[in-house]
Amino acid sequence: MASFHSIHGSGTTHQARPITPSELRSEFSHHDSTVARINNGTFGCCPSSIISAQQRHQPLFLRQPDYYYFNSLKPSILQSRRIIQSLINADYVDEVSIVDGVTTAAAIVLQHYTWSFFSSAFKPGDAAIILNHSYSAVKNAVQAYISRAGGHVIE
Repeated sequence: MASFHSIHGSGTTHQARPITPSELRSEFSHHDSTVARINNGTFGCCPSSIISAQQRHQPLFLRQPDYYYFNSLKPSILQSRRIIQSLINADYVDEVSIVDGVTTAAAIVLQHYTWSFFSSAFKPGDAAIILNHSYSAVKNAVQAYISRAGGHVIE
């Protein structure tokens, strides 16, 4: 699957286009080129454009947190969700959530599964299957959520 990014300029959003190999290399040029980073979790492989955006937005947030949150951050997140909606062909923008990492995403999904036990979609004793090389925080979360709901985990 190709990676895409949107081009922003003077308030106008243009059609998303594939990221070129040279742009991709540039985004990660601050990483040690002698190390092949295959773990995109734990400590992450943050692209340069994200680091730059964080540095630009932090003082704006600190200057006036409420104003920034309601007038800049919230509308920008909605715009990002709409772009993602179109890329993944979601029917509704409410089907798209942006979270800070895989642990948070897993917790959200696991909460749904927990409620599925309580709503009788799953029965006590039903099992969740996880791979033995899953991320430890996610493994622990699966174990906690599923066992508390009455299920068990098969690894």
